[in-house]
Amino acid sequence: MSTSQSPTSTPGSQSSDPTQVTEISTHLKRRITQLEEENEKLRSRRKRGPSECETTLARGIRKIVSLHVPIKVLIDEFDRRETAESDAENGEEGATASSPFDTEQALKREHDRNFESFQRLQGLFTRSYLQKVLEQEGFLERLKAWERPADEARGDDIKRLKVEVANWLNTLDKDDLQVLSEYEDYSFVTPHTRLGRGFQNITTGRLLCPIDYDWNDL
Repeated sequence: MSTSQSPTSTPGSQSSDPTQVTEISTHLKRRITQLEEENEKLRSRRKRGPSECETTLARGIRKIVSLHVPIKVLIDEFDRRETAESDAENGEEGATASSPFDTEQALKREHDRNFESFQRLQGLFTRSYLQKVLEQEGFLERLKAWERPADEARGDDIKRLKVEVANWLNTLDKDDLQVLSEYEDYSFVTPHTRLGRGFQNITTGRLLCPIDYDWNDL
């Protein structure tokens, strides 16, 4: 005599509760959104501008590396020399400019200055760190980000220098400067304004006047 077994319910045979399915779906969507936001934050952190340490170092670029030349020009000079050395090793001759000797000499001096500035840039950021930055995607934006604090620091230095030079001239005994010692009139230089400076000022005008000219005859 066979006994009838009541069908055992299995997890797979149970019908899913629509409410529970909706809750799980909502939870998963919320989790996906959260992960996407975290991923975006990580991406933006990688693309973020220079760190505080980089910004501090970059403020020294105009003092130590180059006063006006863009960083990209220094990088291009380094790449140019690397290519030239590679061509020389492979027995290839680089293109020679058919320009006058003086122009070639001036161009060579410019290349040498830019390469020396590049070496100083390596010393400022260290060679390994600079190489790591140059190998990253979007490194040009990184270099531009370095130039902003560098130019700001140069502007701050010029602003301070204007004040210091004015204060120095105002406290200076005119007998200490031969160009001023023979004149009785002495014009005060205002430290915090551009008015009354340069050739508009008797004191600074005489100091700036080329030696080929007489200030009193101008």
